[in-house]
Amino acid sequence: AAVYSNCQSVVLTEGNPQCLQNIEQIINQNKNSFSSENVSCKQILWDINSNYEKEYDVIIVADCLYEESLHLSLLHV
Repeated sequence: AAVYSNCQSVVLTEGNPQCLQNIEQIINQNKNSFSSENVSCKQILWDINSNYEKEYDVIIVADCLYEESLHLSLLHV
């Protein structure tokens, strides 16, 4: 999305803090490839109890089904 779209911003999210650090490094290593200069990452737990500080126009989900206990919550996001 950050490379092939004309979006204003891209936010990559992760629940695991260790993985979040890896994503930050990947963003920094590839920032010259992005069509948007506003690419960031943040920790968000995509469940029904989370309070999101903003609305997102598009959510692309990947690797979200490994944690079976979150399946029902993801339906309500």
